[in-house]
This record gives sequence, structure tokens and C-alpha cells, in this order.
Amino acid sequence: MYEGVTTYYTTEDGRITLEYKQAEDGTKYEEMIFMYNESKELVRVNFEEYIFYYLKNAMGDIIGFIDELENTLSINYYDSWGYKVSGKHSTYDLSVESTYTLSKLCNINSMQYK
Repeated sequence: MYEGVTTYYTTEDGRITLEYKQAEDGTKYEEMIFMYNESKELVRVNFEEYIFYYLKNAMGDIIGFIDELENTLSINYYDSWGYKVSGKHSTYDLSVESTYTLSKLCNINSMQYK
């Protein structure tokens, strides 16, 4: 994706638990820690200093993010083939910093529509 940048993954029981990028100089960034429930379903991601819970549709596909109070923070819409056709972020009471973090996560998160 980026020249000179490598993406690393840590897995447990075949599930990704950690993903981050590392530049040639060793600098790590965009670290995501993925959390699963007892049924081994993906339920949340820790990104930067925030925790985002996954919003799923009736089929169990990840379509967005909610907070711990179940306020919808982001929702994406997909076509029949799973391609994102549109998306929007909530104007729910988020700080500028957390809104930026959410936008960034929505663009890099490899677990969307899984």
C-alpha cells in the first residue's frame, strides 16, 4: 500500500488479534487490537486510544461502528458484491480528535464487511 511500509499481523486460533504498520525506520503506526467474544465472533477494535464496537447486519456482516452505549458512530452501505457504495459518520457528541480517529479507522480497517 505504502512504499517502504510493511503490515504485520498477530493471530490466535486463526483469528487476527493485532494489526499494525511499520515503516522502514521501525516506526509503528495504525495499530489495531481486535477483540472477540466467547463465540469467537469479532466484537470490537481498540484503535489509537479509543474502543469501537462493530455494528453488524442481520447476516453478521460488519457494516459500521457503535460506542459502548450503542450509539451509531459510522455506518457503511454495500452493494450485492460487498463493495462499499456509501457511508456516513454520526454527528453524535464526538470530540474532533475522536471523529478524526473514527474516520481514519473506517478507511484502514481490514475487518469491514466480513
